[in-house]
Amino acid sequence: MTTVAGIDSDHDGIRDDVQRYIELTYATKPALKKYAFRYAANNLRLIEKGAGSLSKESVVGLLRNIDADSECLFTGYPDDFEPLIASLWAQILNTLERSVAMKKALALVRNEALVTSTPTPRLTVVCP
Repeated sequence: MTTVAGIDSDHDGIRDDVQRYIELTYATKPALKKYAFRYAANNLRLIEKGAGSLSKESVVGLLRNIDADSECLFTGYPDDFEPLIASLWAQILNTLERSVAMKKALALVRNEALVTSTPTPRLTVVCP
């Protein structure tokens, strides 16, 4: 039986199947691989937390991290961005349970956005 968290044998926050995919797909692009790992790790945390109890503040924090990772990927690799994000999402959300957990986590923020009218300030992203 597959769990939402999946197997992370080296305990680095990235499921083994996602880690293997990134390693093989982006082996010749080490900087892109670094940002792909960060993007995947933050999305996987969101899914794992979405399967359990999760606060709105936790979701917002993870989404800010994901946004920063996306900015780094897009800024550094604009031609690779769309296929990279699409393929990572396919790997990350590869079961119904994982998709449901992500939807549950994102619903917390969507519901919150309906009752608050204060805009979120734009992040200044520094890509190391």
